Amino acid sequence: MVAQDTANTELRIESVKEKLSNFSPSRHPERKQTKRSAVTLVLHSVDGDLSVLMIERAKSKGDPWSGHMAFPGGRVDPGDAHSYDTALRECEEEVGLRPLDHGALIGRLSELPTHWRKDVRDKMYVTPFVFELNSLPELTPNYEVADTVWIPLNYLADQANRKNFTWSNDEVSFDLPCYHYQGKKVWGLSLAMLDELMSAIDIVHYPQRAID
Repeated sequence: MVAQDTANTELRIESVKEKLSNFSPSRHPERKQTKRSAVTLVLHSVDGDLSVLMIERAKSKGDPWSGHMAFPGGRVDPGDAHSYDTALRECEEEVGLRPLDHGALIGRLSELPTHWRKDVRDKMYVTPFVFELNSLPELTPNYEVADTVWIPLNYLADQANRKNFTWSNDEVSFDLPCYHYQGKKVWGLSLAMLDELMSAIDIVHYPQRAID
């Protein structure tokens, strides 16, 4: 892990946009033969801190990510022209936000496969799209969202805030990294996306590792 001294670092959207414009996300040929989904990482200045929007998924029986921290997003529907359309549609459906009405797309991150688990029906590749907002309307979460939270990127860059926990099922157990913010735990695929974002904008570099 390599990190900058973030104690006196002010993250500016102009710098983030420049870094993301030079970032080359990886794409997997296998994605064309699997289910696809997309998420939105929305950036906005909240109380002077550049922050990323996350949602707490509502608890739902049969949902393998029930109650987890995530980003607005979901599966590609037949009516979606591509995963970018999916990201925009799902963001509006889940939190009532139309990113292009209040900002712009500033980059994308690498496609990530969901890790196979018995309670996940299909393996999927997830494409994260990064947006900046110039203005912020009132968010209106739907039934799929229990809560929304803005997490400052400086909080993620502070190594003291990064913890570990033990994830286990009936067969295996792992010690995995996580963040706790306002009583919510961020880990797994969502954390892998955040780690890549922080690496892409050259703030902190963590090894890519996720179970979700």
